[in-house]
Amino acid sequence: MSLLNQVRSTLPDYIHTLPEKNKPAIWLPKEHALEYERIRLHGNDRHFLMVDYDVKNGNTAKNHNHYDLEPNLIAYNATNRNHQAFFRLLDPVHVQKESKFNKPNLYLKAIERAYDDKYNGDKHFARYISRNPLHAFADTDWRHDRKYSLNELAEVVNLNQQRIKAGDRQVQGTGRNREVFDDLRKWAYKQNTDNISYSDWINKVLIKAIGYNTYTNPMGLNEVEAIAKSVSQYTFNKIFNQGDYAAFCARQSERGRKGGLISKGGGRPSLGQPWVNLNISRRTYFRRKKAGIIL
Repeated sequence: MSLLNQVRSTLPDYIHTLPEKNKPAIWLPKEHALEYERIRLHGNDRHFLMVDYDVKNGNTAKNHNHYDLEPNLIAYNATNRNHQAFFRLLDPVHVQKESKFNKPNLYLKAIERAYDDKYNGDKHFARYISRNPLHAFADTDWRHDRKYSLNELAEVVNLNQQRIKAGDRQVQGTGRNREVFDDLRKWAYKQNTDNISYSDWINKVLIKAIGYNTYTNPMGLNEVEAIAKSVSQYTFNKIFNQGDYAAFCARQSERGRKGGLISKGGGRPSLGQPWVNLNISRRTYFRRKKAGIIL
């Protein structure tokens, strides 16, 4: 069986499909989904380790020769030579929610993070939706059909047990919310939203937020959606370049300083606690004050 047919055989009967970039994904039957350029290549099980390589930030246009192990296939963007490299797994890795703490799943994620580090891959690539190598007009380089074990893939990168256990993000509790929010707003401030609708913008922000939610114990989708909504509402149609962003941070810092003065009594006289002297509760004091009983 050819590699192309092997890839086709791993696909689920219904595939999460992205008909248009930055638009919502939809479920389609396999044959219909393959008509689109971006799809989810796996259902319950992952059959490939994936690396997303962008020709920017000093990266140059490269092919499979810059990887220590030869990918099974590479899907190129014909316009800018960005590519996604796929390494076929010897044993599929179950990746559904209930298995997120299983060792093979953690191991695969740790290896992929290490591949991103070594080969300058996109560290925010969520590996959910990818290029469709089977698309009729795809620029796909089909290399070989050899399968790799996770141990083989791990041998060529810097991997350690701590990374497998915890991943790159180790903040727990409410710190996850704050960290994702900060990363997301810093990214959003630098985006130009002049030619995008608000619905498309919030979807774009949500996709980015999901990419930042890479914790051993990730936040639920409802929490990520709330963060994305908050950031998208504030940043829509607000363009920040590096100078604007620095000025914005300075304004925020000044507001925080003034707020601190007020909370410490530096911005206005302290009210004191007159209700104590009147031997009534604070709530009763303000209720009577509002009614004009206390002047």
